[in-house]
Amino acid sequence: MTPASFFQEKGINVSRETFHRLQLYEETLLKWQTSHNLISNSTISSIWKRHFLDSAQLIPYISPSIKTIADLGSGAGFPGMVIALLTEIPTILIESNQKKESFLREVQRITQAPVTILSKRIEDTPSLQVDLITARAVSQLSTLMEYAFLHLNTHGLCLFLKGKDIEKEINEAHKKWNFLEKQYLSITDCTGVILEIQKIRRKQ
Repeated sequence: MTPASFFQEKGINVSRETFHRLQLYEETLLKWQTSHNLISNSTISSIWKRHFLDSAQLIPYISPSIKTIADLGSGAGFPGMVIALLTEIPTILIESNQKKESFLREVQRITQAPVTILSKRIEDTPSLQVDLITARAVSQLSTLMEYAFLHLNTHGLCLFLKGKDIEKEINEAHKKWNFLEKQYLSITDCTGVILEIQKIRRKQ
């Protein structure tokens, strides 16, 4: 199965131009991987599923009212860079690792993705007040709530890619935070979920 047909089968439409930009992204990732170890070597043979599709599966949950996105701890650009390429929504990628930041800038140069790259620690970044915050494999939910409370606007939401320990993370986060949450099954990981968070309030 080709990468294009794989996306189509999962109900995610990708234009020919955008598909080409994703191919350039893949080529750049493979080139840099040899010296920078941007992703796990075990996922190199399945980049389209484990990284591109894993990121793209958030898009059905992004409403037209979302105009700004911040991706926390972007790493090699998942999910933030992929979402920016597929939606053209201006996206801020926050990544403090200089090697990964350099890689993100190279992908931006090659693909012309609508992203702004901040080379900062998340907690040291001035409040961004964005509509949507995304993250994958960054921190425990309780820590992500701190970041979201700082950077999300009043009516915004979060979409986090999470694993099998999600219930434990939610229970821990509720010790300090009030929030509304929904869970959607991941289409790339049978033990994973997409966690939607809204209305974050710190407990008194």
